[in-house]
Amino acid sequence: MRPIVIYRNNSLFCEIHKGAERLANIMSLIQSCSLQKVTVYDYISDVLKRIKNYAGNLVDLLPHKWQPALAMA
Repeated sequence: MRPIVIYRNNSLFCEIHKGAERLANIMSLIQSCSLQKVTVYDYISDVLKRIKNYAGNLVDLLPHKWQPALAMA
């Protein structure tokens, strides 16, 4: 319940509808990571590095299907 209350309080300060939508998307992504036991920082940093040149289906980068990129030796 706490994340919902925090989101509700934070969304009060979104003056633009698009900003509120973006905040909702980010909060949803963070909550999805938490539910999947994925570290949010690791997930976001990995996906942002890979998304530019990613040729596969973007659904594979969602937290419930995400696999960390193999570290290059």
